[in-house]
Amino acid sequence: MVDRDGNLWVDTDAKGVFRIHGNAVEHYGHTEGLSGDSVWAPFEDGEGNVWAGSTSGIDSFRDPRVTTFSALQRLGKDLAAGILASRDGTIWVANDGSLDRIKNGTVSSVRRRDGLPGDQVAAMLEDHAGNMG
Repeated sequence: MVDRDGNLWVDTDAKGVFRIHGNAVEHYGHTEGLSGDSVWAPFEDGEGNVWAGSTSGIDSFRDPRVTTFSALQRLGKDLAAGILASRDGTIWVANDGSLDRIKNGTVSSVRRRDGLPGDQVAAMLEDHAGNMG
């Protein structure tokens, strides 16, 4: 994925994330604070934060600090299937058994007992009117 600043983000199956900008290459793995070394689903939100899912949670990158959200921070599970940033800056995480929401650094979840119609959120979309589906 290429972010708005022209950085190339390369997610790997077992070696973490690489950020390439100009001739410089930066590596982020578990030892640099990444939640896990198998990473996928890069996404840039409206504020320029890059998000990626891993086998142990989701991570947010901003100049180039890494912030991790996992089950320890109340994420439904650590294996996110997708990430979406809505217009209001809320981060939505499609997860196995929950739809997780990160707002102002706080995680909350909607699960089947809360009205989620199934056990797996597979895709998310925000339409032009701001409705989530």
